[in-house]
Amino acid sequence: MFSETKDHTCILLEVQVPRFMDTSLINVDLHPNYIRMEIKGKVTQLKFEEEILVDKSKLQRSTTTGSMLLTMPKASISEVEARNLRI
Repeated sequence: MFSETKDHTCILLEVQVPRFMDTSLINVDLHPNYIRMEIKGKVTQLKFEEEILVDKSKLQRSTTTGSMLLTMPKASISEVEARNLRI
């Protein structure tokens, strides 16, 4: 699932991963314009329409479902919004 937050400051990407898959089989490479994920030898690459802030991005993996949620703030938001953004 690829979406935005309600306030349009972050891009959300949810990737379904099997619950019992070892984390060592997952490699996520995040860049300002695209993301490249290698999961169990299979590569997925997505390009963003807007630049993101890599250093403020956050990756969470659910312990119950195994799904990964990436929260990536947009680089185009103002400095005031970026300071108030709590990731």
